[in-house]
Amino acid sequence: MGVSFFFILSGFILSLNYKEDSQLKSYKRIFILKRILRIYPLHIITLIFMLPFSFPGIWTLKSLSFWIIKLMVQVLLLQSFIPLESVFYSFNGPSWSLSDEMFFYILFPFLLNIYSLNQKWIKFLLPLMVFFIIGLSFIPEKWHLAIVYVQPPVRIMDFILGILLYQFYKVENIKIKRWILSRKLATIMEIGVIILFVLFFAFHYWVPLVYRYSIYYWIPGSLLIFVFSLNQGAISKILSQKIFEKLGEISFSFYLVHGVVLEYFLFQPRNHFIKNDMGMVLGLFFITLFISFPLYKYIELPIKNWAFHKLKSDG
Repeated sequence: MGVSFFFILSGFILSLNYKEDSQLKSYKRIFILKRILRIYPLHIITLIFMLPFSFPGIWTLKSLSFWIIKLMVQVLLLQSFIPLESVFYSFNGPSWSLSDEMFFYILFPFLLNIYSLNQKWIKFLLPLMVFFIIGLSFIPEKWHLAIVYVQPPVRIMDFILGILLYQFYKVENIKIKRWILSRKLATIMEIGVIILFVLFFAFHYWVPLVYRYSIYYWIPGSLLIFVFSLNQGAISKILSQKIFEKLGEISFSFYLVHGVVLEYFLFQPRNHFIKNDMGMVLGLFFITLFISFPLYKYIELPIKNWAFHKLKSDG
């Protein structure tokens, strides 16, 4: 649920920031450099902290060679292209999604142009989506995780959906804002999409796993992003407060650090996490939150500011 929502949101936000492909024509190199500087520092730091958990069992030539290969693909952010769980979930497991994101970033300048609603290419999108949905049914169950959930060329469909969602937002948001005559109605819409999202989650076990790994959250996720992007309701106003902005700023640090925290405090894989212990859950949550703030302040933010001024001065 979270991954699908994030990939759609990523496509939407990047499109919102860059608006049109014309803004990227003379900016593609800088765009990629900024994305690399956004991802890599924390990725490498969390990777280093996870190295001690990878040392046991590498004392044969074969296992050591495999360990070196896994480390190389992690550093290069290519792990999600290798359909082996022991590779794409190796070291800091959550970083597999960064591999997908980097793939999306490289293609984004081209996708923003190709999938604009003003382009004739849009007529090919519906058949492509139908082909994609039907094709999911033919993927063997043993490949659902490695192919449907993790593979960048498959998950890019979520990212493209975010780009298309922005194109719809660009055309329709003013009309819809005029139609929403009161904050009360906008608030009802916001509550409605939250309830819809919760209902999709509540009934997710009724849906085959292959679709939960892919398309199941497209509708509630897209509606949630679109309605809150209008920023007209009471919940939107609450989420615009500084404390929530700060939490949003540290979300990347939080995401990368949470796997490290779980490993260090539980000394076991995340999927063996102690369930039904809310105290443990809350404790680890706040530890992760506490670590995320200085990582953002002293690593993410300085690098972001340096990159902004450096790349701007380089033209």
